[in-house]
Amino acid sequence: METEIEQLFQFGFTKIEKGMSEESIVDFMKVLSLNPNHIAALYQISYALCRLNRHKEALIYSSKVIELHPDWYSYMERAAIKKALGDIEGEEADRNKAWEIGKIACWG
Repeated sequence: METEIEQLFQFGFTKIEKGMSEESIVDFMKVLSLNPNHIAALYQISYALCRLNRHKEALIYSSKVIELHPDWYSYMERAAIKKALGDIEGEEADRNKAWEIGKIACWG
């Protein structure tokens, strides 16, 4: 099953690299149907939705990434989505959280 998941993920990744955002989402959703916590698929769906200017939907997947893997990068990505939605306070909160995580990682 793991091989099937990774194959589906690679299909989606190849499509997104070719600019086929809608088509990539289909493959990433198949990955999530087999593993709802597949962080890379969640991130790629969020990215594809942003490319399609579907930021409200992207926010859902980005928030799930943070729930599963709250790191500097995931908070910065969600901050960018919030900025696109005009949520300046939310963007600032996520950026601050990202920098807090970054400081801890660098200086303990």
